[in-house]
Amino acid sequence: MEGYRCSDGKMTLCAKSEVFACTLYKEEPLKNKPFLSIVISAYNCEDFFARTVDAVLLSTYKDTEIILVDDGSIDKTGKVCDWYADRYEKITSLHIEHGGLCKARNAGMDIIKGEFLALLDSDDVVHPLMYQRLIEAAIGTNSDIAIAQTCILKYEEKEKCIKQSRCMFLNESYASKPTVFSVQYSEVIKKNGDPDDLYFDAVWNKIIRTKIAKKVHFINESALYEDIAYTMSVYSYLDKMTYVKNAYYQWDCRRRITTGTLSTTKYGDDKYYHVWRAWILARCCVLVQGNPDSLVAKVYQKCVVNKLLTFFLNTPELNKLDKLFIVMMKYYVRVCNLDMEKILDGLEPVLHDKWLIVKNSPLHEYDGAGEIPKEID
Repeated sequence: MEGYRCSDGKMTLCAKSEVFACTLYKEEPLKNKPFLSIVISAYNCEDFFARTVDAVLLSTYKDTEIILVDDGSIDKTGKVCDWYADRYEKITSLHIEHGGLCKARNAGMDIIKGEFLALLDSDDVVHPLMYQRLIEAAIGTNSDIAIAQTCILKYEEKEKCIKQSRCMFLNESYASKPTVFSVQYSEVIKKNGDPDDLYFDAVWNKIIRTKIAKKVHFINESALYEDIAYTMSVYSYLDKMTYVKNAYYQWDCRRRITTGTLSTTKYGDDKYYHVWRAWILARCCVLVQGNPDSLVAKVYQKCVVNKLLTFFLNTPELNKLDKLFIVMMKYYVRVCNLDMEKILDGLEPVLHDKWLIVKNSPLHEYDGAGEIPKEID
């Protein structure tokens, strides 16, 4: 696949994309192929972005549009986007003022035309069969979302080499299920709670029906754990989700790439608190934009509150991080009008005690945006 690659300030053409092997399975051809929109956000990734786009262009599923969102890059990433848009009719190049990953993804989602949506990171690679298999799985099971397994590519410092591992991020009770299978949203939530795993949390190994995908937006502007805030909210609008156990997505964890798209170094010594603030905020975002249906909300609210209070339980003393949690929890309980007595019913008694600490704290509320309040230092 011909593609653009920029290195040392020069524009050259690369001959092929990096793809990986996986087990295939047979499916009947689709009679009515839904249109798929693929949004790829990019920021200062001129050295490796072509690899990602080339892999998508190799896709066996052709009923697609590709939206390349240049998030105000200061290198030649924007020119890379335009190069592809000039040469491929299905590709659109969108340039926005730099605002982070969340803003870029939302901008791309605003102009999509497809029945299904896929969101892709600029430093990863999809197998040519990924979108075809996910579309087949979603249509074949009448699901609004289909999820693929992931391969992780990382540099092994001890062995001084790059290794790829196939990762099964799924509850063990599903291990004996067939290559493609569906589960109910309520089943997953009750079994896993709020699982910290890529199969469930990540946004880039999925296709989502657009009418569901657009019910929520990326609102964690820190671009840390923004996947959790979005996917957990999307799940609350689903009845069923379908899994494909083949590893079709390659997540590149090599430092040379990941530092180009996401970094917390700007926070300096306060990095630890900013990371945990984003973690707390991501889960609180689900309370804000999750399905308003009372029966569904009852499930995910208990799940989120349990996760947050358990986190608070595991911090041994009232330090800066505890205070950060308290002020954010107070804010979202009030804004989301949570009935904490009902939510806490059935949870461990010690979590009730932790909630009382939050409720009775004299600290002022904080929504998680902007600078961390000085009063919690």
